[in-house]
Amino acid sequence: MKRRERLSGRRQFAAVRAERAAAGNTALRVHVRANGLHHARLGFAIPKSLGGAVARNTVRRRLRAALEPRRSELAGLDVVVSTSPSALQLRFADLEAALWSAVGAARSRLAENGAVRPGPRRALMPATA
Repeated sequence: MKRRERLSGRRQFAAVRAERAAAGNTALRVHVRANGLHHARLGFAIPKSLGGAVARNTVRRRLRAALEPRRSELAGLDVVVSTSPSALQLRFADLEAALWSAVGAARSRLAENGAVRPGPRRALMPATA
């Protein structure tokens, strides 16, 4: 993946998650956001609870392989894929089906919400002492 096609840093991931256009299942959760570019930018959130570095990198490689053939369908979107430990147990075909199902549902939520859905109000309010 080229550098321009990756999300990096906490702020970019948080911006995608703040959009509130998400969908998922027991193995993974997908967040999408319009980015105004001619290409997609991808980010993967693989928790340490999934296992060691080998297990986490295996899941990351499988997710990239599942996204690559149909990447052009994601043009103009930032996509963050978060996984759970059950993603490691899925066969590749099942992981690919779950991923694209979640991507489709998240994209439809993005469209129906008018590209912005407000987050919780408490995040915007100042803390009281």
